Amino acid sequence: TAYEIASCLVGSEMCIRDSRMIAHNIYLNEDGTRMTVFQVHPDSASAEFHMKVAGSAFPKFVEFIRMSGVDIYGKPSPDLLERMRLKAQMLGSGTVVVHEPQAGFSRFGVPVPDAPE
Repeated sequence: TAYEIASCLVGSEMCIRDSRMIAHNIYLNEDGTRMTVFQVHPDSASAEFHMKVAGSAFPKFVEFIRMSGVDIYGKPSPDLLERMRLKAQMLGSGTVVVHEPQAGFSRFGVPVPDAPE
């Protein structure tokens, strides 16, 4: 099931060894037929490292997963973009969309002050 695959992915040694990854979350819809994997990396090099470490595991999921696409938020290196395209082709449609940042900020690890009363 999608839940079993998700549990395997999150608990796997490949994610634990990937110490620079900030977040690795897996979401399932109610009936378990759609899975979304959400990762946060500090930079493209971290995502590249994850793809190198995790890449050998992807063929195990070919018969269980039909990937509809990959969305990358940020500016990936050419190597990362190619690795993501190969992964998307192996597991599904091969669609990779890059969304480059335009504006905004992040507060990972920074305490947020209490809201004023």
